[in-house]
Amino acid sequence: MAVLTCVAALFCLTVSRRMKAVVLAGLTGYGAALLFVVQGAPDLALTQFCVETVSMVVFVLVLRRLPVRFEESVSTWRRAVRIPLALAAAATVGVVVWVAAAARTAEPAGAAMVEETARHELKDVVATILVDLRAWDTLGESAVLAAAAIGVTSLIYRHRRSEGSMAQADLAGPTAWSLSTSGLTGVPQGDEAAPERSWLAAGETLAPEHRSVVLEVMARLLFHPILILSVYLLFCAENMPGGGFVAGLVAGTALITRYLAGGRFELAEAAPLQPGLFTGLGLLLCSGVALLGLLKGTILLAWTHKGHLPVFGDYHLGSTVLFDFGVYLLVLGVVLDIVRALGAKIDRQIERAAGALAPAESPAGGAGR
Repeated sequence: MAVLTCVAALFCLTVSRRMKAVVLAGLTGYGAALLFVVQGAPDLALTQFCVETVSMVVFVLVLRRLPVRFEESVSTWRRAVRIPLALAAAATVGVVVWVAAAARTAEPAGAAMVEETARHELKDVVATILVDLRAWDTLGESAVLAAAAIGVTSLIYRHRRSEGSMAQADLAGPTAWSLSTSGLTGVPQGDEAAPERSWLAAGETLAPEHRSVVLEVMARLLFHPILILSVYLLFCAENMPGGGFVAGLVAGTALITRYLAGGRFELAEAAPLQPGLFTGLGLLLCSGVALLGLLKGTILLAWTHKGHLPVFGDYHLGSTVLFDFGVYLLVLGVVLDIVRALGAKIDRQIERAAGALAPAESPAGGAGR
């Protein structure tokens, strides 16, 4: 598996088409995830699979605004010099890592982490480290993730960030979107319209040649199960692979499925709230759990509650679940923000360049989108 991953990485450097490079780079990521599985790290493998899947979709969305092939701007002799330098740098880093690992004198901290996890009556060491033992690190990483998402999407949005429904009057020419549907307010109302409803709320906004009935049906059937799976991964993290980060990625994948099947109108129908609401609320929840713990003189707000539900049985709810839920909302907001910026917003730019949309007004006019 390691050899195949290295081969895919080498081929990624030789291809001339951007799409092939993205696919090969994705294979290296999936190969690393399989290596995690072989080495007995299911938490890391699950996270790597989800991250790689979302990254592949984002790369493909960006490729729509880039040339099909890479432009050759480096001469042959410069390439001949850079390759040995790159190999030397890689060898140097490898030797430094090997020497540093061999020079360890203290006992590894892994055994202590396992003991702490068992003392808290938990089973998943990775989740316990992320949301309990090293939760401050997770809080800092969450803040960095939110800042990075804001920076990336700000490069796309020049004016306001709302991407709601669009009225029929905004369409001025041929486009991928059907001219038979005005601004969306949901699926058709009334029992008499039920037999004519499409599988997706905004499916009828797509022109027939751009629709895939199979994809629409699969998106409709899989959307809610994927969301349920994300909630399950959120609450089972302390005893099996999961957690707020990977659960947020899975929930984001559900929204990506709706976007790929029905376009940006469908994404607006599936997630009518602004991504900043999810991101801000998630960061506020994580910070609140951490800061309330400082007031009590502890690292995090230490609070647990045990009870019994008639159908589900005994349950154990702690403050770490609230912290993980904050991470879940933050990651979901980040994924939604990126998909809206690199998906829906670029859709509008492409249509405007093709003359299908009316030119955007200036910010002073209040209609810049």
